[in-house]
Amino acid sequence: MHGGEDRIRTCGEFAPTHAFQACPLNRSGTSPTFNNTLTLHSVKNSCNKKTYIIHIIIIKSKYYIIYNMNQDNINKHKQNGVNIVDLNNVYIDDDVKIGKGTIVEPGVHIKNGSKIGENVIIRPNSQISNSKINDNCEIDGAIIRDSELSNNVFAGTNSLIRDGSYIKKYCKIGNLVEIKNSIIGAKSKISHFSYIGDSTVGENVNIGASTVTCNYDGNEKYRTVIEEGAFIGSGSMIIAPVTIGKNAKTGAGSVIRKNVLSNDIVAGVPAKSIK
Repeated sequence: MHGGEDRIRTCGEFAPTHAFQACPLNRSGTSPTFNNTLTLHSVKNSCNKKTYIIHIIIIKSKYYIIYNMNQDNINKHKQNGVNIVDLNNVYIDDDVKIGKGTIVEPGVHIKNGSKIGENVIIRPNSQISNSKINDNCEIDGAIIRDSELSNNVFAGTNSLIRDGSYIKKYCKIGNLVEIKNSIIGAKSKISHFSYIGDSTVGENVNIGASTVTCNYDGNEKYRTVIEEGAFIGSGSMIIAPVTIGKNAKTGAGSVIRKNVLSNDIVAGVPAKSIK
């Protein structure tokens, strides 16, 4: 029952010690999946006073024990007004803080001192580690590490936000977008499979699908600056270090190697002004 032990093992390998006391949870029945009895017990550890949940599943007369070592912590959040949809299918570290009205759906992992605001929706298979998610965000299967999302941010399926990134309010980070060590300004949108690394993006910027900030030359990494109101066409390759000015536009498939002036329109390989 120690942390290093496997979470699933057969009954023959399980030998409870005097430190644990078992008692039924008034819940038993038939599992339609295995067509065998499913019994749940709580186990109290007299050393650390925590209550664990044991699932005992009988399959063809062989017993399997599955431990849920996280139950006390999950119950604490439920009592504080957090809606945890499936108590047996989430993991939340002890030092995580979650605000009232937040919904945590199955398969979610929240780890390493993360702070979740109020009325956040965390959809299945999201992973949040050492990060701050502010109020009214929606995390839809994203991975967020060492970063912060301001209020009302959407992070889509299989997006990855990492390494000190800061996403400002009302941004949309779509599916398969990776953001690394970057600041994304308020109300900006990166809707589809793009890489934004070592960048500063202003407010109300639209970054089209398959855009890449090419930040690494093989030796060093460089920053990209995209100022407010810019429109980045799909498939743009932005070769850092470079600045794209306010309200500038890049054509689809452009390779931007030089700074783009405010209000200019560039296109081509390499990109040139066509305004």
